[in-house]
Amino acid sequence: MAPPKQLITTHLGKNGPQVSPVGLRLMGASGMYGNPASDNERLAFLVPRIKWARRFGILVSDIYGDSEHLLGKWFAANPSKRKGIFLTTKFGHPKRDLANLQGTRAMNTNPEYFHDALEASLKRLGLPYIDLYYIHRLDRMEYNTFCLDIESPKYKLLETARDLGVAIVAYSPLGNGLLSGTLWSKEDFTKPGDLHGGMPWFSDDHFKTNLAIVDKIREIAKAKGVTAAQFTLAWILAQGEDLFAILGTTKAHRVAENLGSLDIIVNPEQGKVVGGRFPAAIMEYCFADTPPLEA
Repeated sequence: MAPPKQLITTHLGKNGPQVSPVGLRLMGASGMYGNPASDNERLAFLVPRIKWARRFGILVSDIYGDSEHLLGKWFAANPSKRKGIFLTTKFGHPKRDLANLQGTRAMNTNPEYFHDALEASLKRLGLPYIDLYYIHRLDRMEYNTFCLDIESPKYKLLETARDLGVAIVAYSPLGNGLLSGTLWSKEDFTKPGDLHGGMPWFSDDHFKTNLAIVDKIREIAKAKGVTAAQFTLAWILAQGEDLFAILGTTKAHRVAENLGSLDIIVNPEQGKVVGGRFPAAIMEYCFADTPPLEA
């Protein structure tokens, strides 16, 4: 399915700017799922993505390899494109080493580090401003057809966000590629530097069970004449106009496929699959109170 001729936008939060409900994360393009391609290949890869832009959201991070440097090079070569991009980046991991975070999940969100990290990101991007600045993973929760924890009465995250008029951004809505229906064996993610192998839903204990669920999603999607990824994204967006999806890829045609989900209508209840995701220790890490400011 081709991307929509007119990119749909909606308010990011009650009084926020108009942004496309489906955005792009440059984590994969910076080598988090294997060694990155050359700068020329990656910069060329950005071109077909951006040509559909009308406040198209792009997410980078100071911990996603050289994603900020890469996008900075692209903006330097295409300065007129900046106004069509809703640019976000993230901070919070002082070590800035995503590949070696296991057991070293210390966060730094104090005001001094906030300003230093922001200045460093702006320098790498070569820009005077960004549109939205995230804290990296302090209270992040994924939202996809595998994981519905934000709806839980225990956390009341979705309920509270809606009471406050705050948008929900679905991080990794395709489960790091699992819900795309394109990963069927461990051989699909064995490249050097690929982080998939360390994710619980790809472990030997869970992978086969999760694939069975993905197969059911594919069947529903096939009946609608769409891909599993498109159905999953359309399902997420059908949960409310305050839902946004940010996802990564290294293939230009996948961007077109993902944007095609904006034309799909699904019943919000259709395809709902409830399942576990993270071990308890990691779940505790996903929800945390903001540290109090020191006097």
